[in-house]
Amino acid sequence: ENFDKIATACRAAYPAGHSLHEVVQEMFDRYELFAKNFFNVAKLMKSQRKIDSEEFDMKLLNMILAYDAAFPDESYITKLHFLVYHVPGLSKSTVLWGGFQRRATNQFIQCLTISRTV
Repeated sequence: ENFDKIATACRAAYPAGHSLHEVVQEMFDRYELFAKNFFNVAKLMKSQRKIDSEEFDMKLLNMILAYDAAFPDESYITKLHFLVYHVPGLSKSTVLWGGFQRRATNQFIQCLTISRTV
Protein backbone atom coordinates (compact mmCIF):
# COMPACT_ATOMS: atom_id res chain seq x y z
CA GLU A 1 0.00 0.00 0.00
CA ASN A 2 2.77 2.45 0.85
CA PHE A 3 5.27 1.45 -1.81
CA ASP A 4 4.48 4.61 -3.79
CA LYS A 5 5.77 6.74 -0.90
CA ILE A 6 8.96 4.71 -0.63
CA ALA A 7 9.51 4.79 -4.40
CA THR A 8 8.96 8.55 -4.51
CA ALA A 9 11.62 9.07 -1.83
CA CYS A 10 14.07 6.78 -3.64
CA ARG A 11 13.42 8.46 -6.99
CA ALA A 12 14.31 11.80 -5.41
CA ALA A 13 17.66 10.53 -4.13
CA TYR A 14 19.46 11.66 -7.29
CA PRO A 15 18.48 14.97 -8.89
CA ALA A 16 17.86 15.28 -12.63
CA GLY A 17 21.17 15.56 -14.41
CA HIS A 18 22.99 13.19 -12.05
CA SER A 19 24.51 10.17 -13.76
CA LEU A 20 22.36 7.76 -11.70
CA HIS A 21 19.08 9.67 -11.95
CA GLU A 22 17.79 7.82 -15.03
CA VAL A 23 19.05 4.46 -13.76
CA VAL A 24 17.09 4.85 -10.52
CA GLN A 25 13.98 6.03 -12.38
CA GLU A 26 14.02 2.98 -14.68
CA MET A 27 14.65 0.59 -11.79
CA PHE A 28 11.76 1.96 -9.77
CA ASP A 29 9.44 1.84 -12.76
CA ARG A 30 9.98 -1.92 -12.76
CA TYR A 31 9.87 -2.25 -8.96
CA GLU A 32 6.61 -0.30 -8.75
CA LEU A 33 5.01 -2.48 -11.41
CA PHE A 34 5.97 -5.60 -9.49
CA ALA A 35 4.78 -4.14 -6.15
CA LYS A 36 1.39 -3.20 -7.61
CA ASN A 37 0.92 -6.63 -9.19
CA PHE A 38 2.06 -8.41 -6.02
CA PHE A 39 -0.38 -6.31 -3.97
CA ASN A 40 -3.22 -7.27 -6.36
CA VAL A 41 -2.46 -10.98 -5.96
CA ALA A 42 -2.11 -10.74 -2.17
CA LYS A 43 -5.34 -8.75 -1.87
CA LEU A 44 -7.19 -11.31 -3.97
CA MET A 45 -5.82 -14.18 -1.89
CA LYS A 46 -6.92 -12.50 1.35
CA SER A 47 -10.38 -11.74 -0.02
CA GLN A 48 -13.35 -13.42 1.59
CA ARG A 49 -15.27 -13.41 -1.69
CA LYS A 50 -15.33 -16.15 -4.27
CA ILE A 51 -12.87 -15.45 -7.05
CA ASP A 52 -12.72 -16.65 -10.60
CA SER A 53 -9.69 -18.90 -11.18
CA GLU A 54 -9.03 -17.22 -14.52
CA GLU A 55 -9.00 -13.79 -12.85
CA PHE A 56 -6.57 -15.11 -10.24
CA ASP A 57 -4.34 -16.76 -12.84
CA MET A 58 -4.22 -13.55 -14.89
CA LYS A 59 -3.23 -11.46 -11.87
CA LEU A 60 -0.64 -14.06 -10.92
CA LEU A 61 0.76 -14.07 -14.46
CA ASN A 62 1.01 -10.26 -14.43
CA MET A 63 2.88 -10.48 -11.13
CA ILE A 64 5.29 -13.12 -12.46
CA LEU A 65 6.03 -11.10 -15.59
CA ALA A 66 6.60 -7.97 -13.50
CA TYR A 67 8.92 -9.89 -11.16
CA ASP A 68 10.92 -11.27 -14.09
CA ALA A 69 11.23 -7.75 -15.55
CA ALA A 70 12.25 -6.20 -12.22
CA PHE A 71 14.66 -8.96 -11.19
CA PRO A 72 15.78 -10.70 -14.40
CA ASP A 73 18.72 -12.59 -12.91
CA GLU A 74 17.07 -13.63 -9.65
CA SER A 75 15.39 -16.94 -8.92
CA TYR A 76 12.08 -17.01 -7.07
CA ILE A 77 12.19 -16.87 -3.28
CA THR A 78 10.49 -19.81 -1.54
CA LYS A 79 7.08 -18.19 -1.03
CA LEU A 80 7.07 -16.77 -4.54
CA HIS A 81 8.04 -20.21 -5.87
CA PHE A 82 5.02 -21.64 -4.04
CA LEU A 83 2.76 -19.02 -5.69
CA VAL A 84 4.22 -19.56 -9.15
CA TYR A 85 4.46 -23.34 -9.26
CA HIS A 86 1.89 -24.72 -6.81
CA VAL A 87 -0.98 -22.25 -6.39
CA PRO A 88 -2.25 -22.13 -10.01
CA GLY A 89 -3.34 -25.76 -9.83
CA LEU A 90 -5.15 -25.11 -6.55
CA SER A 91 -6.88 -21.99 -7.82
CA LYS A 92 -9.08 -24.02 -10.16
CA SER A 93 -10.49 -26.08 -7.30
CA THR A 94 -10.47 -23.39 -4.62
CA VAL A 95 -12.46 -20.25 -5.20
CA LEU A 96 -12.42 -18.84 -1.65
CA TRP A 97 -8.79 -18.11 -0.80
CA GLY A 98 -9.10 -15.90 2.27
CA GLY A 99 -9.77 -18.61 4.83
CA PHE A 100 -8.36 -21.54 2.88
CA GLN A 101 -5.04 -20.00 1.93
CA ARG A 102 -3.76 -19.52 5.46
CA ARG A 103 -4.75 -23.02 6.61
CA ALA A 104 -3.55 -24.70 3.42
CA THR A 105 -0.18 -22.96 3.49
CA ASN A 106 0.36 -23.93 7.13
CA GLN A 107 -0.61 -27.54 6.41
CA PHE A 108 1.63 -27.61 3.33
CA ILE A 109 4.58 -26.34 5.38
CA GLN A 110 3.86 -28.94 8.08
CA CYS A 111 3.84 -31.68 5.43
CA LEU A 112 7.18 -30.46 4.08
CA THR A 113 8.65 -30.37 7.56
CA ILE A 114 7.44 -33.90 8.32
CA SER A 115 8.70 -35.25 4.99
CA ARG A 116 12.15 -33.73 5.56
CA THR A 117 12.49 -35.40 8.94
CA VAL A 118 11.52 -38.85 7.63
